[in-house]
Amino acid sequence: MAKKMTAKEKAERAKTKKELQADGIIPLDKKPLNRKKFIEETTTEFAREYDDSAYDMLIYLLEAVQIMTAHGTIKEKHSLQAVGAAKSLKIAVRLKQFSEKLKTEGRTTYKLKEKYEYIKDIIDL
Repeated sequence: MAKKMTAKEKAERAKTKKELQADGIIPLDKKPLNRKKFIEETTTEFAREYDDSAYDMLIYLLEAVQIMTAHGTIKEKHSLQAVGAAKSLKIAVRLKQFSEKLKTEGRTTYKLKEKYEYIKDIIDL
C-alpha cells in the first residue's frame, strides 16, 4: 500500500512543481473550463454559423464527431470527450429508431418525455 505524503513532502513537491513550471520544463496548470459558459457560447456560435446549407453543416458536424471519437486513442486510452462524442452518435441512431417506431405505429405526435425515455439509458451510461 502506498505511503501517504506528509505536509512537508506535499509542500516540497508543490515548490518543485512551481520551479519546474517557471523554468518551462513542465507546462503551467490549465485554468478550469467554465462548462456552462462554454456550452452556451458554443451553441450560440453554432446557431449563428448554421445557414441555409444544412448539408454543409452536417458534414462539418460529422467530421467534428469523428475527430472527437478518435481523441485520446493515440495513447490507446479513450478520453471522456471521445465517449461523449460516441454517445452523441448513439443517441442519433436511437432518435432515428424512435422516429421509425412512430411511423410504424402510424403516429405523428409524441410527448417529449416519451422521446427522452427512449434515449435516457444512453445519457446515463
